Amino acid sequence: MTNSLKLSSSASISTPIIHQKLYTITPSRSLTIVSAKGYKMKTHKASAKRFTVTGRGKIVRRRAGKQHLLYKKNSKRKLRLSKMVLISKPNSLPKKDASVTNHKKLLLE
Repeated sequence: MTNSLKLSSSASISTPIIHQKLYTITPSRSLTIVSAKGYKMKTHKASAKRFTVTGRGKIVRRRAGKQHLLYKKNSKRKLRLSKMVLISKPNSLPKKDASVTNHKKLLLE
C-alpha cells in the first residue's frame, strides 16, 4: 500500500506506509542523584538572633526586662539589665540552639 503526497507543482511524492508496533518503555526505578559534599548545616535563625559567640567561644545572651515599663525601674537596674550575660551551661540549650552555637563557633574559627 502506498500513500501519495500531491504538491502544488505537477510532481508527486509517493511514500510507502510501514505498519510497526509501537512499544512504550516505562522506567522501573527513578534515579536519585546524591551530592558528594553532603548536607549543608542550616542556621537556626531564632537562636542566632538571641545568642552571640564571643571571641573565646563563650555564648552570651541579653537580659530580659529592658524592653518596656522603664519609667518604674531605677537607673542602676536598667544598667544591669542592659549588660550581656554568659550562659551558664551551653549544653543546657535546646538541641536546635546547641547545634547553631556549634555552627557559629565553626564559622568564627
